[in-house]
Amino acid sequence: MKGSYTIEAAVIMSIFCLMMTAILHQAYKLHDETVGKMALHERIEQGRRLNPWEREQGLAEIEGQAVKRKTAQFSFKDFRLQLGEKSGRIVGKSEARKPDGQWNIQIEAGIFEPEVFLRKTEAVKQLEAGDGSLLRKTDAP
Repeated sequence: MKGSYTIEAAVIMSIFCLMMTAILHQAYKLHDETVGKMALHERIEQGRRLNPWEREQGLAEIEGQAVKRKTAQFSFKDFRLQLGEKSGRIVGKSEARKPDGQWNIQIEAGIFEPEVFLRKTEAVKQLEAGDGSLLRKTDAP
């Protein structure tokens, strides 16, 4: 009777160890995907705040910084990050090799132009300064 407890405990412990290994593997995978997404998002935010005359060279520098910056990656190999500008938006793509296949993500964000927002709010204030009839006339089809 005492030997059966030992065998049962050995089976249960082996199942427990396999489950813990699977959980840790998924945690490392989730960690790498999150780090990859956040690295790309950080670079997109840096790129969208560049001035128009320094954007092309600045995007190349930001890509270089991403390569130099070492992050703890457990399951990713050959992590790459690419930035570019397309029709008033900053487009970023990140990809890496994983043991179970390829990982990639693409993020787009509008270029940060606070002067456009300020112009629009000023136009709305000027329209509202009157009796509001200008707003109603422009809204009508």
